Amino acid sequence: MGASWHIPGANEKVGNLQPTTLEQSAEMVSFVELKQLVVKLLPSTSILRKMVLGERDMMSRTNAIAKMEIYVRLLYSELRDQ
Repeated sequence: MGASWHIPGANEKVGNLQPTTLEQSAEMVSFVELKQLVVKLLPSTSILRKMVLGERDMMSRTNAIAKMEIYVRLLYSELRDQ
């Protein structure tokens, strides 16, 4: 594994996640902008909206990709049912 780099401000907790190296922080994904988008575009009755808003603001890239695959399927389903 490569060198471990300290990132200023990395000791501040984000939810229950606390990246402390450059490598760890590069693997994190923010859902903040996605949450703002679903609030703006999806109705309050949307299951997708409720799922996205229930997520942590930061998560691993691996988890984010898996969730996005589900979110895309659900979005198509909700659009088709309108």
